Amino acid sequence: RYQSIDSQLNLSKNDFVNFYYNPQKPVLISQSAKNWPALKKWSTEFFEKNIGEKTITLNSFRYFSNKIVRTILPEMSIAEAIKTMNNNSNQDERYYLLRDSIPNNYPELL
Repeated sequence: RYQSIDSQLNLSKNDFVNFYYNPQKPVLISQSAKNWPALKKWSTEFFEKNIGEKTITLNSFRYFSNKIVRTILPEMSIAEAIKTMNNNSNQDERYYLLRDSIPNNYPELL
């Protein structure tokens, strides 16, 4: 059974924090980030240059035989994680960070 995911248009920061971030509830946000500086600034090259040496634990999931298969990859640098994601030939596999805080761990991104 899959958890439904809310979809919000132009969700404010306060609403995001109160209704999704704090309770750790997933949400699909549309059009809220269209004017964020990160859209112009962030790229794989930016991440490799500015935080590429920091280590993360990358998680992945894919669907296999109508089931979700989750994998926790070994700890690696962000630069290595970018290469892993770019070199992946399995288009059904999705990568994500679990419980990682950008403000706490990567303040240079803000």
